[in-house]
Amino acid sequence: IRAGQWDEMSRLCGSSPLSIALDEELIGIHNFTEKRALLDAIRPQYIILKPSLHGGISGC
Repeated sequence: IRAGQWDEMSRLCGSSPLSIALDEELIGIHNFTEKRALLDAIRPQYIILKPSLHGGISGC
C-alpha cells in the first residue's frame, strides 16, 4: 500500500490476523496534530520511528 492511502491502511490494520507496523507513512508529517490524526485514523499495531528521517529524536 502506497503512502497516503489512510483508508486502505486502516482497513488492513483492522482486518489482518498479522500485526501491521506503520513506517514511511509518518515521514514528512511534522505537525503534531497531523501525526495524531494519521495514527487515530489508521490505528496501526506498531509504528517504526526513524529519527534521522523525522528531524531527530524530538521529531519522533
